[in-house]
Amino acid sequence: MSFKVTAITFCQIILTQVALFVVIWSTCYGISPVAALPWNGSVFAFMILFAIAYVAGQLCSLIRVPPLVGMLIAGIILSNLTQIPLDPETSSLARDLALGVILLRAGTSLDPGALKKLSLVCLRLAFTPCIVETIVLAVTTHLLLHIPFLWCMVLGFVCVATSPAVIVPAMINIQDLGYGIDKGIPTLIMGGSSVDDIMAITCFQIFLSLVMSTSGSILSTLLGPIEAVGGLALGTALGLLFWILPPKCDPDDLESRALGSKIRFAFLFFTGISFIITTKALGCESMGPLGVLSMSFVASLRWRSEGYLDNMNSSLRDVWFFCEIFLFSLIGYEVKFTSLESTTVLWSLVCLVIGSIARTIVSFFIVAGAGLSVKERLFIAMAWLPKGTVQAAIGSIPLEMARRKNDETMIGYGLVILTYAVLSIILSAPLGAFLMSFFGPKLLQKSTKNQTEGSLEANVSKHPV
Repeated sequence: MSFKVTAITFCQIILTQVALFVVIWSTCYGISPVAALPWNGSVFAFMILFAIAYVAGQLCSLIRVPPLVGMLIAGIILSNLTQIPLDPETSSLARDLALGVILLRAGTSLDPGALKKLSLVCLRLAFTPCIVETIVLAVTTHLLLHIPFLWCMVLGFVCVATSPAVIVPAMINIQDLGYGIDKGIPTLIMGGSSVDDIMAITCFQIFLSLVMSTSGSILSTLLGPIEAVGGLALGTALGLLFWILPPKCDPDDLESRALGSKIRFAFLFFTGISFIITTKALGCESMGPLGVLSMSFVASLRWRSEGYLDNMNSSLRDVWFFCEIFLFSLIGYEVKFTSLESTTVLWSLVCLVIGSIARTIVSFFIVAGAGLSVKERLFIAMAWLPKGTVQAAIGSIPLEMARRKNDETMIGYGLVILTYAVLSIILSAPLGAFLMSFFGPKLLQKSTKNQTEGSLEANVSKHPV
């Protein structure tokens, strides 16, 4: 009986999704028949990409592989086996939107109080493996592929950020089973992953601005870092402005509070997306990401204490559902087999493996002295492997900027960075998810307590990037 009910429910879900797809397509057809018609219609092409990537993600989740891997592979297959025409400007806009949402979620999820409770171990885990892996990737890539070292640093910071989209669900599952709770291991890993991402994105923007400098003058070289600092300052100012606007709602009026949360979400979301797109249009791309990150972080300091942040993060998660599918499928779509050289792919794999080994070793030793056993430190090192979200968001940015400059040499470097980003996702996301789920119960001690200590774990786990 239960199987029959489950089968009926599953069919209802599938039919609902198909019906929703048809309704959205028919609406697009009513607005622009040419754009919605297959195969020459740009709207239809994006809808097909979205639908196939979504199905691929669901299929991967059935075999316990992170859905983002299926979305990525779907994009690669559609790019190389079909002639689906995707408008480059629309694709770029979709990636900018996804990047904006990632940065907003990263900023609002970073809780200073939680980091303080997590102590310096969290910061050591967030910074040290990230920096070491970046340097190892940069050096090995420079030696094997003969790419300029600054470009190799850009490549390194693209590839080193961990993926909360993979880590957080695994940690929540382990936490629910009661493993590692007594020593706060799930909290340590989830909190550190957000800091790790912010570190990687910040350094990526700084080095990218340096390599994109077309002039050899000192002013031109310093322009990128100046833009980054300017973005942080402007973002901080906007975040402080959100402390004043919109006005505070009556805490006893539930309807007013709900409306206040929606207004704040709209302010933050559209300001963040506008920041990304406008600075890009003005040629100051280094300002955008860091500005959005600092703006959302500063704004969340006040909104967290006023009780608006949970509803806001819930809204950001809803938006991220759509952005995630487009983001991973679009970066997969950028991969053209005809543009790849077998030697480049081979050396990329070698460098990524060497970098991952270095990261694992450093992660194991960096948490020494924190009262953790050898098995627990080994698990943390495994959990620090998965890549995904940040690589998909920023992996194609150097290639996109190089194409706008119409510089063939830079385009070649951008293709190498994109190749690294895609390979790092395909290799590390499923491997990391498997290692965490399989070795978690074997390496971590099960808690004797009925509940987790405090609400810190729940607070961190609610808001993965």
